[in-house]
Amino acid sequence: MFDLFRRRDKAVRYLLGVLLGLVALSLVVTLIPGFGASGAPREQLVAQIGEEPLTVREVQTTLQSALKGKQIPQEMVQFYVPQLIDQMITERAVAFQAARMGFKITDVELANAIRSMLTQYFPTGDIDQQAYQRFLSSQGLNVTEFEKNVRQNLLLLRLQNIALEGAIVTPSEVESEYRRKNDKIKIEYVKFTPASDLKSKVAVTPEEVKTYYSTQKAQYNTPEKRSFHLLFANEQRIGANFEVPEQELRAAYNSSLDKYRSLERVRARHILIKADDKNKDDLAKAEAKASNLLKQIRGGADFAKLAKENSEDTGSGAKGGEMDWFARGQMVAPFENSAFSMKPNEISNLVKTQFGYHIIQVLEKESAKTKQFDEVKNEIATERKRESVFNRMQQAMDQARAELVKAPQNAQQIAAKHNLGYHKVENQKKGDPLPELGNSAEVDNAVTGLRPNEVSPVFQLGPNALAVTEMIQVSAPRPAELAEVENEIRDKILSQKAQQLADKQMKDATDK
Repeated sequence: MFDLFRRRDKAVRYLLGVLLGLVALSLVVTLIPGFGASGAPREQLVAQIGEEPLTVREVQTTLQSALKGKQIPQEMVQFYVPQLIDQMITERAVAFQAARMGFKITDVELANAIRSMLTQYFPTGDIDQQAYQRFLSSQGLNVTEFEKNVRQNLLLLRLQNIALEGAIVTPSEVESEYRRKNDKIKIEYVKFTPASDLKSKVAVTPEEVKTYYSTQKAQYNTPEKRSFHLLFANEQRIGANFEVPEQELRAAYNSSLDKYRSLERVRARHILIKADDKNKDDLAKAEAKASNLLKQIRGGADFAKLAKENSEDTGSGAKGGEMDWFARGQMVAPFENSAFSMKPNEISNLVKTQFGYHIIQVLEKESAKTKQFDEVKNEIATERKRESVFNRMQQAMDQARAELVKAPQNAQQIAAKHNLGYHKVENQKKGDPLPELGNSAEVDNAVTGLRPNEVSPVFQLGPNALAVTEMIQVSAPRPAELAEVENEIRDKILSQKAQQLADKQMKDATDK
């Protein structure tokens, strides 16, 4: 058994450790579903590991120790208890299995471990038995249970160390590893040419193509195809030489001054001591505490540190009392009036609000201001140009569509007249890429269902373009002619023959 744990392969040792844990857990023969439901609560059985019981009293003792040591907050107890029980069962099961495998903790090892654990309470290392018992009793423990738990933990630790650390490597293991790394074998192999590289070694005749086509004709069909005129407008075409007059820009600025006006605002930090307005004693205590903090701050104490330790505003307290920028009308009146009356870095007196007492420090302050026209001229020009260009695009497309309905044969001339993009698209299958535009689901949707000479509505083409189509011809789906699929069939037969040749070469080589 111990040879397994001497394996130098860490992955193997980790796996053995996990497997040992699983085996140990299989020893948990009793787990009471009604834990805490009936019986004497402190002696009720939670689980039984081999012959070893785990009682409610032991769980409660461990839980009380964790609470006493502030390892877990009181409000998290209900979530912690199931995890604690699982942990105690696992530790005891693994320790039990370790003992069955022959691992033992001697009395000397136990005594040394306890002496090390209690150094803080017995610095000299001399532990009087009565003092030892009194100390354990003060912790809610008795000697027997405490020493049993320590022994189990030492077993568990020893097993983990053996599973995760290398142990002794024997000479035979060294020799075996040397041979594994240095012994060589002789391999005979044959190099094969991939089928894809053998196409030049085979040929396909026209008769083979015809025969394949005649027997597989049902596989080859030509989908519906459409030919149509496509006219489109985009910002680059319509707005290339378009400039918005400055007079129009100034008019837009004057009509939207509120957009460019910023209000007076303040960035501050504060300490809040909450108080109940209807409780005089509560108010007095809160005021006294806030006054003491204010005195410390005026004496040079760190505002942020005091805020973290004392502020009852949970949102800002953790940040040293710092708040986001705020304008007038965003805070309760007493707080706002105080903050806006102060200069940067100034500390307020106590400020009473419906929430309690505040100490405020202004960090930054910005006056109300309005951006000048020159500051926002380019921004306005960009917005106005986009609006104007889109309106021009819409107007041009509406006019072009009206003319296209009357004279579809003049599609190209109509596009040129209105400075629109134009393509005559022929034999287009759904999903095929379009010239200049690539794949376009919008165009596919627009032409679907159109009959010859019909014109689509104007439609959006991507984020910055509009388009319209006029149908020329629709070709219904039909069986493909040999000439249309001849190359496809030839390539398919060529690949099949190349694969057959590759298979033959491999068989011939392996049969030798």
